[in-house]
Amino acid sequence: MKNLILALLFALPLLAAADEGDTSVRYDLMINGLAAHTSSTFDGEKLNGFNPGIGLRISGGILDEDGAFSVGNYLNSFRRETVFALYEYTPYHYKRLDFGVFGGVVTGYHSDEDAIDPLVAGVMTNVHLTDRAGLQVRFIPGNVSVFTFNVVYQLGK
Repeated sequence: MKNLILALLFALPLLAAADEGDTSVRYDLMINGLAAHTSSTFDGEKLNGFNPGIGLRISGGILDEDGAFSVGNYLNSFRRETVFALYEYTPYHYKRLDFGVFGGVVTGYHSDEDAIDPLVAGVMTNVHLTDRAGLQVRFIPGNVSVFTFNVVYQLGK
């Protein structure tokens, strides 16, 4: 819980920079969930495919319509707590889909396990199921490449 509080502190500058009257700023609750790995084990250890966690995603405002910043934490595939701070850029849009890239920092991984300690980057798709709810799919290449699936729900209006 302490790490989640620290992660949310990273979001405070963005929250402070957002104009209270600016309706283009959107705050989303992120529910981390599933991970599908290209291999079910790493060095003989079975990887965890259920990665529960929670985060806050901020988009619009000073980030423009294609950018978003997210912070939070989850239980990673090695069953350790991970705190993340990510920036995503999704400039390509088709109907209810956004395509782009993301990058940032994460904790809870060791450099011998993957190339993502502490930096992470990959490609992503946002699927807008409704005006307020969606699904986020990320692909992270590495020693054990992974697809992650997160539910995103808009807070407030």
